Amino acid sequence: ISAPFVEAEKINLLKSGDSDNQSRTVTKSLQQPLTARVNGAQGNPKEGVVVSFQRKSSPQGQVGFAVNQPQPKTDPQGIISANVVLGNKSGTYEISATCNDCEPKEIVFTANAAPAALIKYSGDKQIGVVGGVITNPLAIKTSDQITNEAVSNIGINFQATTPDGATGQKLEPVSMPTDNLGFARTVFTLGNKQGDYTIAANSPDATPPAEFKACARLDVPDIKQHE
Repeated sequence: ISAPFVEAEKINLLKSGDSDNQSRTVTKSLQQPLTARVNGAQGNPKEGVVVSFQRKSSPQGQVGFAVNQPQPKTDPQGIISANVVLGNKSGTYEISATCNDCEPKEIVFTANAAPAALIKYSGDKQIGVVGGVITNPLAIKTSDQITNEAVSNIGINFQATTPDGATGQKLEPVSMPTDNLGFARTVFTLGNKQGDYTIAANSPDATPPAEFKACARLDVPDIKQHE
């Protein structure tokens, strides 16, 4: 006599708590771990079920997006979680939690990376001689809009607007990522025309744009009075 067939218990993979749809500044960790729950058919928690969290999608060109899962299996309450660090590009990030023995086999969490704050830090309103390098670099800083912590690895672009017909003006560099303290700096060489120059610093991943002013004057030697 063969043993009666016993159907395996159906177990369910669910999102737990309010960890889905979090928002945080680019490059920062989500404030709450992503949390999933595995239940039996009667709603009872299932311990020891393997669930895997993985990156699913992210903004093009981002770097730094990471998922860290401390434990591979659910705890006695059927709970499993993962910590997420967002990448350096603003936009939507998706993280999947998969369980081969569950229904559904996959659930997807969404997180939103908000732009950093872009702050004009130093170097504004300098005066120099036409064709010369202004004395101090132009510096911006990017920071977390909530905590004011520095935000690194944000691509900053610098662009100059000049008096009509000016040539020879130069920015070095014209683009760079912010450093570990959130700073990006450029050195500006004035063009061959006197007047006002405007240098904009902007990024798709930091707001608002910053604007620097520099004034070029002619190199006129001092005229001494003779008795």
